[in-house]
Amino acid sequence: MGVIFNQSPQAYTPSDNPIVYAFSYDNNVGEYNHVFKISVTLDGVSIGVSNFFPVVNEFNYYTGYIDVSNIVKTRLDTATTNQTGIKSDAANYGLLSVNVNCWYSLNPNDAATDQLEQSTAANVYPFKACLSNKEFMNFSYANYSIGSVNVKFLTDNPNIVELRETDETLMQIITDTDVRVYIYIYDSTDTLIASSFIPSSGIQITQLKLSTTLLETIFTPTQVSNTTYFKVQMRSPSGSSPYSELKRININREGCFNGKNLVWLNKFGAYDTFLFTYNNILKSDIQSKSYGKRFGSFNGTTYDFNTKDTGSLTYLKTITDKIQIVSDWLSQVEQNFVVQVYESPLVYINEGTLYENIEIENSSYQFKQAEHEELFNEIIDAKFTHSRKSITI
Repeated sequence: MGVIFNQSPQAYTPSDNPIVYAFSYDNNVGEYNHVFKISVTLDGVSIGVSNFFPVVNEFNYYTGYIDVSNIVKTRLDTATTNQTGIKSDAANYGLLSVNVNCWYSLNPNDAATDQLEQSTAANVYPFKACLSNKEFMNFSYANYSIGSVNVKFLTDNPNIVELRETDETLMQIITDTDVRVYIYIYDSTDTLIASSFIPSSGIQITQLKLSTTLLETIFTPTQVSNTTYFKVQMRSPSGSSPYSELKRININREGCFNGKNLVWLNKFGAYDTFLFTYNNILKSDIQSKSYGKRFGSFNGTTYDFNTKDTGSLTYLKTITDKIQIVSDWLSQVEQNFVVQVYESPLVYINEGTLYENIEIENSSYQFKQAEHEELFNEIIDAKFTHSRKSITI
């Protein structure tokens, strides 16, 4: 009997959590010095070869395991915000294949040789994501993969997306079969203005980018200007069956253009968005170098005293721009979602189609509870990652 895979990762599995394969080989009489030789392939390219010296379990089987997350996670790209249309492939996943050979010898004094007792595990798609240990233990890709009613998008956002005109929001969902992206637009009286869909596609992980500008590619400008909110749902190729939950996005037309729309990479490897509507506060930190220049200087053959360009002089000033971003009053559900931005390694300020990277300086956060207060707001301190220089003198 050849190598048997007793455990494999889920068909879609987070890249930065354990990606564990466990395997075994029957302890046959007359075989000695067993060693598992493991090869790992990602998108058709070999990324690792290793040996594992097995142990014999209580059922007289040689067993072994390997966690390939460390060699996989660094080779997967994060999704980008660069797509120009509503639908795109997130391209933040890869096709993983693991093959195990069991080498052994027929003489206890000989080194193991390849006896072609091998097996290849079923293909797996690791995608760029990192869940907590507890979340990973309870994670089921089927909850996020098209195929049944109310499949979730890759986010914890409880349907509280608010969007200014021209700003953008993004969503991801696992689509390993053909789908249609349906969009429904509504006016202020909750009346359906129109609906439309984007043709089906067999993309593995679909990323949607949505804005009033992009809505005008499938609806008329007049229809979009009358839209108060819109809903998004993945449906079957015929459109008859819902393949996902129904997401609602409100359009904020109240002139809160001094606030900021934050976009951040969440734990699922998708992008979350939230509109902070209060006026932001801009400030800057300045660092400089200085030198001392003596008091006075020669003027021809005489020595004049002049306070204009003497004493301690500064040069090479570096300016780091900072911003304080303040939310509107939030419910417990909204606040508990928004604080996920503090955990993200990649956060943008989005204005129209422009994305500017920022670094959040808050080092802690608190989950607010409605039993203590009814409403809360969230204040984020951040700095822009591109510093400025003063003029050179």
